[in-house]
Amino acid sequence: MSKWILLAVVAAAPASAQSVGNVASLASVVNDTRAACSTLAATHRSSEQRDIQQLSLDSQAARQKIRNDVELYSIGHGRASTDRYMLDLMKNQSKLDKEANERGILINKERNAEVAACVSDAVPKGKAAYAAFKKGKRTPADLNLASDLMTSWLVNVETISVNQPEGTSDSNESWRRAKAAVELSSP
Repeated sequence: MSKWILLAVVAAAPASAQSVGNVASLASVVNDTRAACSTLAATHRSSEQRDIQQLSLDSQAARQKIRNDVELYSIGHGRASTDRYMLDLMKNQSKLDKEANERGILINKERNAEVAACVSDAVPKGKAAYAAFKKGKRTPADLNLASDLMTSWLVNVETISVNQPEGTSDSNESWRRAKAAVELSSP
């Protein structure tokens, strides 16, 4: 029984905390968590843009259908009757457009929440990897490099959102510099 509990505890521990041997592996672990959130945000951003474009195309098609229906209806009916018919169609389409916009807003909120949850999950994983890294004997240069790396990573990962899948430009640039410094210092 105790073997299974131990196995469950080991399996539940973040994989990153188990495999951080040097600054390069720390960078790799935190980069993987950042990349997962960034990819999710980019995918949601792309979906959001596609949905907006589709909504616009659907609205244009509906307006054209209304124009066609009104033109056809006007052949056998008077102007007042045609105007009422057109207004009814426009009201119905306005309701449909409003419902579609509300659905889009809800979907976007869900997407934003997914990205925020990914970021919230990534931060403790990165911190756990950093804590595991600091437990070993490290040179002061490695500790400084890791500290700079983690500071840049943390600032960048916390700015990832659907609107900014790579984080803010400044934080992304700082992250890339810190990652490059680690790569240059690795043997």
